[in-house]
Order: sequence, then structure tokens, then C-alpha cells
Amino acid sequence: MTRPLLTSLLWAGMLAGVLSTEANAAPLLQCQSGADFQRAFTFLDGNFQPAEAWRFTEAGMELDAPVWRQQPAAARDQFEEFYETYWLYRYLSMWRYALAGEEAWRDYTVEATYRLKRPAPQEPYRGGSCFVNYQWGRENPGLDAGVIVRYRDPTHFYMVRVSSVYGHLELWKAWGAIVQVKPYAVKVGEDHRLRVTGSRRWIVVEADGKEIMRYWDPEMPIESGKAGLAVRESHTESTGFTVQSAGPLRDRRPEHRPDFGVREWMGYPYLFDGDEPVGRIEEWWEEWREYGEARVLETKLRPGFMPTVLLALGTVNYAALFTWRPGEVQVLESGPRLRFLLPLEERKGRGSMTVHLTVT
Repeated sequence: MTRPLLTSLLWAGMLAGVLSTEANAAPLLQCQSGADFQRAFTFLDGNFQPAEAWRFTEAGMELDAPVWRQQPAAARDQFEEFYETYWLYRYLSMWRYALAGEEAWRDYTVEATYRLKRPAPQEPYRGGSCFVNYQWGRENPGLDAGVIVRYRDPTHFYMVRVSSVYGHLELWKAWGAIVQVKPYAVKVGEDHRLRVTGSRRWIVVEADGKEIMRYWDPEMPIESGKAGLAVRESHTESTGFTVQSAGPLRDRRPEHRPDFGVREWMGYPYLFDGDEPVGRIEEWWEEWREYGEARVLETKLRPGFMPTVLLALGTVNYAALFTWRPGEVQVLESGPRLRFLLPLEERKGRGSMTVHLTVT
């Protein structure tokens, strides 16, 4: 056997040994009973303040989270908008968080078993769904629960979130919004298992034993932090939680190939680049001012980065109180370049127009 070949085999064996050791090492954290969860986790409310609403069982813990529409009027009054701020400057935080581990944790795998006893209600987008001051989709309705990785503070963490009413799983990142969406069926009353690995810039998600997401973060990746669970407007039970060190993923950095299209998602036509939503087409309307317009909200200019642009579609004549109602999007071309038409009709029959938009 030649020396170069022998050297290569020795290095390969050493690397395999390292990865095997990491995979077989004792868990960083393992919770198999309610007492384990109670000892390991710190519990926070939607404003990241200490909270004690979780209930511990023999097998784990559960939370029957509050629902927005059932909150006292005084609490809902905090959800306030004003058009000159574009738009939302206070919102009612409905997520509840449970965090464990160390901020120094870097590459690790979280495995969590959960069961929905009551799903979150399906409601339309509430106000403030543009992009300013509400953390770019943090408080989207229709989300049941999530697994948190690399939590450093309220504006630096990843969360893999599931929605039973919309049938999807999404990866959300503070300062990046929703960066990936994949179909995922969640059945109420059945156990489901999520396995989330953070390794270097990679986030890999397995659901019920099947890999469904492999994402390389191109923009301001979060490199370390705690692990955890989250519940929003649902009743969710967790009966297993393990954190294990993970070896470094050595997949090549993926080349970004634009793949633009229009999808119906959560009740709205969305612009997508691959599996990343990059803009939402919506009619914007303020009855008290009696005018409106069609807009593309939550518009991203770079993959993995937060929404930064709001596009107003069509001519707006506030003096004439023109109120535009968008029609169905007509896609002319998709792929590396997206071209589509959006017909607009004035509500009072005073005219119509068609917006022709190209995205590259």
C-alpha cells in the first residue's frame, strides 16, 4: 500500500472516529419525565419574561396556551396600529417559550416529541403584516408549536414552526423572517417527532423520521445558543427532549439559483424564490380613511435577509379616494425571472388598470 493512500485512509478513519464519538457521546441534555423538564428549562412568556404557566406530567410537560381572540379587551388594546409608522408599533405576543442549555452550544441536534391536543385557530393576517416592528412574521397566526435552536436573545435564534391548519413546516429566523416553507401534515392527538440539527451554517430538519429541509443560512447566521420549545395559541404536550452534540456538516455551500413563482399560501398569493417567501400580494385598506391600494408586502431583496421593501401597485389618488381591489394574479413567466400581471379594479367603478411586474 502506498504512503499517500495509507495516509488518506488513516485520516478518514480518524474523522469517522471523531464523528462516531460525537454521535455516540452522552447527550448534552435529556428530558424523559416531567421532573426532567422542570429542572432543565426556563419558562418565558411572549415578552421573554419569566412565566410559570406550563404543567408537568409524569411523562413530560404541556401548555394550554392562550388564544388571541379570547384575551381581555385591555390586553387586545395593546395591539395597536397607525398608518404613519408603517404600521405596527405594539403587538400582543402570543408565543410561550421554554429554553434550556448554554449560549456556548454550537453544533448540536435537538430531538423533540410533541402532541397537539388542540390546534391553534386559523385566522387571517392581523394588522402589521408589512415588516416593521413585529419581527417579520414572529406573530403570524395559525402556528401551533416550534423547536428552538441557537437561542441567544429575543432577536437572535432560529425556530422550526409547525402549522396543522395550513399543513406546513417553516424555518423562521429573527432578522430573516420565514426563510423556508415545506409541506408537513400534523395530526391532532398523535405523537410527532422533530429532529433539528444546527451545524455551522446548516439547519437540517427531520420530521417523523424523514428529512424535509436542509438550509444553508447565507445571511448573518446565528452560530451558537440554547435549545428549546415554543407554543403559540395551541394546547401542546411534550414528552421527550434530547440535545446531542453534532459533527460538522461538510456539504458544499449551495449555489443560489433563482426559482421565482407565485403560490397561494396561508390565504394570500405569495412570491416565492424556491421555498422562501419573498413577497406577499395584498389589498391594503383603511375604512376610516376610505381609501386603499394593492401592495406587495414583506418584500425581500436578498435570500435569507429580512423584508425591507413595500411596493405600492397602481396609481394612488388619495384626493379622489380611489380604492383598488386586486384581481387574480396572472403568471406569464416563472423560474430565474418572474413576470406576472395583476389587474386592479376601482371599487366604485371609476376605472381599472393592470400592473405588469417583473422580478429578477
